[in-house]
This record gives sequence, C-alpha cells and structure tokens, in this order.
Amino acid sequence: MIYDKPFLNYEEQLEKLKNTYNLKSYNHENDIMLLKTISYYDLVNGYKDCFMENNKFVGEVTLADIFFFNNTDKRFQNILFLYSVYIENIFKTKMAHLIGQTRGVEFSQYLDINKYHSSNPKRNKKLEETIKNMIFAHNFSQDSPTKYYRNNHNHIPPWILFKNTKFTTIIDLFSFLKKDEKLAIISEYSYFSTPKLSDDKKIELFKNMITVVRKFRNKIAHNYKIIGVNLEKTKLNLRDISYISPYKFLSSYDIRNRRGENDLYAMIISLFFLLEPLLLKLLFATELKGFSVTEKSDIYFKMYNFPNNFKENIENIYSTLTEELKDNPSTNK
Repeated sequence: MIYDKPFLNYEEQLEKLKNTYNLKSYNHENDIMLLKTISYYDLVNGYKDCFMENNKFVGEVTLADIFFFNNTDKRFQNILFLYSVYIENIFKTKMAHLIGQTRGVEFSQYLDINKYHSSNPKRNKKLEETIKNMIFAHNFSQDSPTKYYRNNHNHIPPWILFKNTKFTTIIDLFSFLKKDEKLAIISEYSYFSTPKLSDDKKIELFKNMITVVRKFRNKIAHNYKIIGVNLEKTKLNLRDISYISPYKFLSSYDIRNRRGENDLYAMIISLFFLLEPLLLKLLFATELKGFSVTEKSDIYFKMYNFPNNFKENIENIYSTLTEELKDNPSTNK
C-alpha cells in the first residue's frame, strides 16, 4: 500500500514544508529543534488557516513565526482553561447542594433513578447510563476524596462524589432534574435572574452555555485545534444573550453572521455568564484585559474571528465590574 501520510523524519518534514508549502527556513538547526519540540501537525496543520492561502504559506513565514503564535495561543487558552475549571466547580457545588438537600446524602438515596425526571421515554436510556456512571464512580473511583471517604467514612455524600464524577455526567444529571429544581440552580447565576426570558429559554440557554464551556475546555485540555472550530449540536441563542446581557457582547453584525453562536467567542460569553461571584468575573476580565495589550494580540483576535471591538468591550466590562465591586465589596452578588 502507498500511504498518503508516510513516515517522514525531521529533515524530510522540513524539506516538505519548504518545497511543497513555501515555508521559509533561515536557521536549519533551529527549525529541526522546533519540529522536535512541537509536532508537525500542531505547528503547521493546527495553524494553516492563519498563515496559508491556497495551501501555501504567504510571505516570509517561518517555523519560528508559527511557534511564537502557538505560544501566544497556549497562553490565551490557559486563561480560558483556568476559568472553565471554576465553572465546573461552581456548577458541581450548586448541584451537590441541591441533590443533598432534596434526595439525601447516601448514594442509594441520591442515586435512586426513580428520583429523577425524564419527560421523554427515549431519554430513559440516557438517564440509566448517567446513574450507572455515578454508581461506578462511587464504587470504584481510585481518586480522592471519593476513595478516601469510601475507606474512612460510612457514606460518600454527593458533594464528595461529584468531585470525582465527570463534568459531562453532572450536566446530564442536571437535565433530569425537575423544572423547578433547574430554575433554582439557574437563579443563583446573576445574569439569569431576569424576567426578560421565559423559564424554558433560561434553561435552554444555561444548558447550552455550560456545554459550550465543557466542550471547548476538553479541546484545550487535549491540545486539539480550536482556531476556526465550530461546535456541533450545541449553539447559543444570540438574540436571547443580547436581550439579557448587561454588556455589549454582540452587535447586530455579529448576530447576523452568527459570531458567538458555537465558536470560541461563545465560550468567552458563556464564561462571563457562568462565573460567580462578581469577583471571579472581574478576575477573568482582568486576565483578558492583560492579554489584549500583548504584542500582536490584534492579529490573534482577528484570526479567532472575535469582534473588531473586542479589546474595547473587555475594557468596558472591566471598568463596569470594577465599579460594581466597589459598590458591593462583599462580592456576594
């Protein structure tokens, strides 16, 4: 068989980049070192949308140029990853509190499938799978604190088990709560405590936002490409966001062109909606503000298809949050 992707050693990789794709190479040894440090795919295929036209590198692009852009990208992704971890912890904390309060603290109580709601019979199988995943984590997780509680206490309460349960499983469990329970959790997020949206729209927007965060967080954690990526099956309702958001995240142009619907900008919008308390929103805005003044950030944001006034938006959000924090030093709102 003639493979369309045969093995190439580092020298052959560099020659292909030069001869086939018009990459410039002015320091042979340094280029080989870069290919050994970060894979051919990550350096080239991951960023070809940013540097190529008609499958050729444009201008005097070198591996060093791509490497430094990759470094900038990773720094930005690290900011998003950090605050996505907060989102998971916040959500799990609220879920564990509600489950412990309404269904008990022993797993046979709070993992009783009869205590959850599936309005669609086709979803029953998914409910069964969700409960089985949690029971498996309860019985066999080798991570603390679940393992520690299994060995040293007479039960594992939900606020412990949820720490070693996958984010996606807890999101699935949320979907099987009663409507009023979902709304009780959502109401604890300040931007959702509004009468401007119906209860059903609040639930839909919340579920999609937390799923957007989870999906992009997983891509970042596994070093997948996210530039130019649009999520499948999960989309934000942009008009609902504009209707209830206290900030100018989206212009009419953005909405018409579906910017922020299922791209990385959707993750940024979702993070601002889901971070609680106010102090965490401000810290996130501070990180974005700091990154936006770095060299070539304008080029970077353009490649991610962020709004043209993204830096200005972040400045305004930062200023607004700073003033709100002064008015509310307890940061409880």
